[in-house]
Amino acid sequence: MPRKPKAPEPPKDERCCGNCRHWKRTGESGEEAQDGICRRFPPQVNVTDEGAMCVQPFTDSSDYCGEHAPVLQ
Repeated sequence: MPRKPKAPEPPKDERCCGNCRHWKRTGESGEEAQDGICRRFPPQVNVTDEGAMCVQPFTDSSDYCGEHAPVLQ
């Protein structure tokens, strides 16, 4: 079976959450438009005195990590 072609790597200065395929914008306008969640891994269960909830990392579009994957065109 042929392997899928690898997406081209973006320049290092473009490796940020805002252009990662795992990131989803949650804000709609203004400064909130830079907010989003990372969906690279499944949600984690967060248990508090008030109960349990599933959460995913909340990040700014300019944040970055070692798991960056460019958006496929």
